[in-house]
Amino acid sequence: MTDTLVMWAGALFVRCEMPHSAEPLLTVLYWRVRQITANAYTGSRPEAGDALTRSGGGGFAARRGDCPIGSVELDPSAEAEHVEVLPVPAPKVGRGTPTRWRDGR
Repeated sequence: MTDTLVMWAGALFVRCEMPHSAEPLLTVLYWRVRQITANAYTGSRPEAGDALTRSGGGGFAARRGDCPIGSVELDPSAEAEHVEVLPVPAPKVGRGTPTRWRDGR
């Protein structure tokens, strides 16, 4: 799973990508951000494009590269506001080479 902070529909959202294990599909979920907290030492705040790591209870630690820059909080009981199911394109392989989707890859 990949979590990213994105600007979507005029607000900040957490974008979570989850590949299906049995078929080549990717589910993308968008949750509205409830609160952003800046890093206490540097004062930097999470922005759109920052990578997120789940910290439990609806919280995410934000980082830019290897540098921690703050945290993001969601309402843990809320449903995702938007869900997309996207097809994953088949890899480019030589002619006659069989491909299959297994365990999200």
